[in-house]
Amino acid sequence: PLLLALLAGCFQTAQIYTAQHNYYQARYDDAVSRLSGDEIPKRDALLALLEKGMALQAAGRYEESAGAWREAETLMEKQDVFHAGEQALSLLFDQNILTYQPAPYEKPFLHGLLCLDYLILNDVNSARVEALKALKDLDEREKVVGPIAFARYAAALAFEAAGDMDDAEIEYRKIRESGVELGASDAKGIPLILFLGRSPRKVASEVVLDDEYRIVLPVFQAQSNTLTGARIVTETDTPQDAILLTSVETLASRFSGRLFAGELLKEVLRRKAQKHLVNKVGDKVGSTTEKLLKTILFFAGEADLRSWTSLPASVRLLRAEPSDSGALPAVSYTGESRHT
Repeated sequence: PLLLALLAGCFQTAQIYTAQHNYYQARYDDAVSRLSGDEIPKRDALLALLEKGMALQAAGRYEESAGAWREAETLMEKQDVFHAGEQALSLLFDQNILTYQPAPYEKPFLHGLLCLDYLILNDVNSARVEALKALKDLDEREKVVGPIAFARYAAALAFEAAGDMDDAEIEYRKIRESGVELGASDAKGIPLILFLGRSPRKVASEVVLDDEYRIVLPVFQAQSNTLTGARIVTETDTPQDAILLTSVETLASRFSGRLFAGELLKEVLRRKAQKHLVNKVGDKVGSTTEKLLKTILFFAGEADLRSWTSLPASVRLLRAEPSDSGALPAVSYTGESRHT
């Protein structure tokens, strides 16, 4: 049973992989259907919910999107509690058989996205709650990956909607201090948050430790994105380019080196722990069992390439004033992969 579990954990669940492709084909209902099946194993439940919430939001099903992300939020909180135990298990077994571990920026993104869902649903109180959650530990996470201005901006919008103008202005100030040019604090127009391009994905990088032992570790790699930006043309024929609020490519790049180093150290420690376990078993029950255990534990595991791929390459911001008829000006894009 142990060997079967190890083999089964080496590959990302097919339903999730297909759903991720469906998302970028704008087949959101198909993606949601694949992410709702009983075939999703517990180890991938969090990732499936993250992807499902994004597909539902893109489809305009905001209440269902919020529901999926609330479930994801609960799983993240449970993982925070049991993280130490999972880390201990990962020293013996392939990371793929353990629960999905989100990147440091994914939790603030989750709460920021929930803020948007609740604001669209006019549930200001819930949006404000998510704003506070988005900001919790954000400073510490930003020390690892850099500014996550999207989370702060979503929180600021929720504070504004709740009438907490001082709290909103604090977050706007922090965004400006991070280098994002938001413009005047009293800027007019409806904020349009644009998700452009495809998120970086994890790929395998091979490292040879000695003649008998090679390991494959995950690193983030940016995907090819033809999308370079967005703009609107105002009634005065003045073009307004979208502001880069957060580059997920930059966040992933900054985390990638730390991820690689952490996984490399873990593999070295895992190797030592496995050797110690095999020797102990061999001393007690004989060489045949020792060889079998060595085959199981030293099976060449695959890098854990699971990631929240429906996140965009970048989050950009426009402010647009409606016309007298209430219509917003058209947004022009370069490229194809986006939703607002």
